[in-house]
Amino acid sequence: MNRFDHQKNIMKRVIGILLCACTIFSASAQSEIVKKGIALISTQKYSEANLYLDSILKISPNEIDGMMMKGNVILNKHLMEHPSPMIITANDENILADEAQSLVNPPFIPELKTADSVEAIWKKCLTIKPDRNDIQMGLATLYAMSIQTDKLLKQITELKNTLKGGGDQNAYNMLDYARTLRERNRMDEANKIFALVVSLYPKLNDIKSDWAGELLYSGDLKGAQAKATEVLSGDFDAQSRENLNDIFIYSNNIVSLLQTHTKYAKIDSNDRYATLVDGIVRYLGDDEIWKDFLNSKVNQPYFNGDTSATVQFSRFLTSDIYKGSYKDFMFVLSIPTNTLVNWATMRKAVNSFPDSLQFKLIFAEFYMSGKNYTMANSYFQKVLTMKMDSVTRDDIRFIYAYSLYCNKDFKQAIPIFQSLLKDKNVFKKQASMYFAGKMTQNKELLKALIKSEPKTKYVTLAEVLLSFMK
Repeated sequence: MNRFDHQKNIMKRVIGILLCACTIFSASAQSEIVKKGIALISTQKYSEANLYLDSILKISPNEIDGMMMKGNVILNKHLMEHPSPMIITANDENILADEAQSLVNPPFIPELKTADSVEAIWKKCLTIKPDRNDIQMGLATLYAMSIQTDKLLKQITELKNTLKGGGDQNAYNMLDYARTLRERNRMDEANKIFALVVSLYPKLNDIKSDWAGELLYSGDLKGAQAKATEVLSGDFDAQSRENLNDIFIYSNNIVSLLQTHTKYAKIDSNDRYATLVDGIVRYLGDDEIWKDFLNSKVNQPYFNGDTSATVQFSRFLTSDIYKGSYKDFMFVLSIPTNTLVNWATMRKAVNSFPDSLQFKLIFAEFYMSGKNYTMANSYFQKVLTMKMDSVTRDDIRFIYAYSLYCNKDFKQAIPIFQSLLKDKNVFKKQASMYFAGKMTQNKELLKALIKSEPKTKYVTLAEVLLSFMK
């Protein structure tokens, strides 16, 4: 099966789930025409849908819902029958994931000529009834799906001026257009949308937090930290606090971590976690009175019955059970918890047991997952100086090479991947062939990968990559 047949099969599986642009229209637009049109489109009865809509428009040429649904028929028929361009995202390449999600479930990217025809119909609708906000939002979605960023920027500005009701939620809804671009591996374009929405709603500081979270997700930790720092200059909600908490932890920025929780405690007088975070940081710094300090805070009445990870961790640290032993650290790392607790446990464990390969490796992978490849690589390097068997060493070198690749340190990553081209583990071998082939632009190596068996996701990734290199 070639990659195009593979994509068509994927589309067939999602037809019954995805209505594409049909789903963007609000409840106010759900007339009988819209309802019947959606029902026909969802069952792929495009000819029947066109006949139905044409019969309505023959009698009433300016029937808005009939015209709008004609555009939906064109768009949905196109998306179901034409494979979207293949893309490769950083998450597709991730060695910690077995599947490449963008290949398994590719984002829909309509051809420009089709997008233009739908745009013309929907714009005609708006010349008749400019206050149809659902169609205005439909255009924005269309522009985002088809990666027409300049048109999208203008449309978002138009939406800001025309949307009635919704309040601040309108701004958060607009961020979905940026995410649509990010899903299509266009983070640079997405950043333009985030920047515009921030400028249109300057008082909504939490938008910057959402933007920072997207930057972290896309691998730009430096940009995420810069945006998170901007959030600290104003008020922010609980979700933003969590975003900032993670970003500053992965950045190893303890000062900003404390500032985040301290400031949020002033914004929300019911939030008491700042003192626990302070106590945990004191514990990490070997403060002589950290235990008494943390114990006095966690035993306040307002924490009675609180089962949150931060509270339970604080109780554990201040209990007679905790001895700072290897077993204690492994216990915490073996249970579901939060980013703060994981980070604090690993940081303390690494310092308490400097000869432990396991703690250093866990910490390296923690930072790698948080996109702090510089910190991750420093721990991988320390691990690789320690004694271990050859199989374990090659496993760690493989992960280290991937982290180097993510950090764009190709000079160090290439020879490691090249040394693993004959590894007995199929996944490691094929991944090494893919990354070595990509970084060196070695088409012959990628072609050899495509022919290899059994096939992991890197075979499909190599097929797509080769199509880009032609």
